[in-house]
Amino acid sequence: MSPLPPLRGLNEVQAIVPGKSNLLELAEDELFGLAEGLTRVLRFYGREGYASFNAVLMSGPMDEHLEYFDVNLIVVSRPGVQPMGFTDAWTVSYILWDGEAVEEPEVFAGRVKAILEGDKLA
Repeated sequence: MSPLPPLRGLNEVQAIVPGKSNLLELAEDELFGLAEGLTRVLRFYGREGYASFNAVLMSGPMDEHLEYFDVNLIVVSRPGVQPMGFTDAWTVSYILWDGEAVEEPEVFAGRVKAILEGDKLA
């Protein structure tokens, strides 16, 4: 399905597997359906001139069924490298509705703490 308006990204397409809250609950035909759908979306992106994309496959906990959650897949195209310095590094965190950490928070906090406590900047 294509949300109207798009929720999280450029040329966003979503797939939802109703009644299945985690990946272990998916039947073989449902897995193949997700794969076939993703293949078709990527073929569409290629025809539209996009060479890169991000996809997020979301599952609930593997050891329990959640009545309020369905396995879902979100796919967005990415603009790729642009001549004017545009970056699309934000895409994954945007899709996940969350920030992105490139290192463990404790490691970062330790470095900041050292500066705040008076260590000199290198």
